Parts: sequence; C-alpha cells; structure tokens
Amino acid sequence: MSEVRLHWLPWNPVTIANDNFQLPDFRFVNLTFERKVHHYASGSWDQLQISFTFKRLYGFYVLQAYLLAYLAVAISWISFFIDSKSLPSRIILGVNSLMA
Repeated sequence: MSEVRLHWLPWNPVTIANDNFQLPDFRFVNLTFERKVHHYASGSWDQLQISFTFKRLYGFYVLQAYLLAYLAVAISWISFFIDSKSLPSRIILGVNSLMA
C-alpha cells in the first residue's frame, strides 16, 4: 500500500456483461464481493474477494452419466437370455458392455 493503493468502485467493483450466461451443467445464480486489507510482514495489501454462485443442472448428469450406465448394464444382462451354446454372441455382448 505504500507504493500502490487500489481503490475499488464503491457501488459495484465487478461487472458481468450478461447475467444470463449458462454453462453446460451449471447456471449462474449470484455474485458477491468483499473488500479487504491484509497486513503482512512485508506490508499491507488490498484484496477484492469475489464469490460466484452456480446452481448445478442435474439433467446433464442424468443424460450423460446415469442413463448411459444403466443402458450398458441392461445390455450386458441380455447375454443371460441368449442360448448358452451361442458363445460368440454372449462374449461380444459382454465385451461391448465393458467397453462402453
């Protein structure tokens, strides 16, 4: 602070171009900030602490993780209904479910 003093805008030091931006699996909810001055042995330092709050969108995980995992398990169970003498087709289904 002896060489450089940072003064943040008193009403809103952080601006976002678009408040409705969205990530594939998160939605932006809130932004909070806090101005601090930290005192260290080398001197005092200005700090602006910013916290972004996001809400998780569960549809992404249901479609991309859970649904595909359940589908792979269901496909692996098909091999139990195939005739036991038809070994190549059972092996192909088992290997494909493991690879998926």
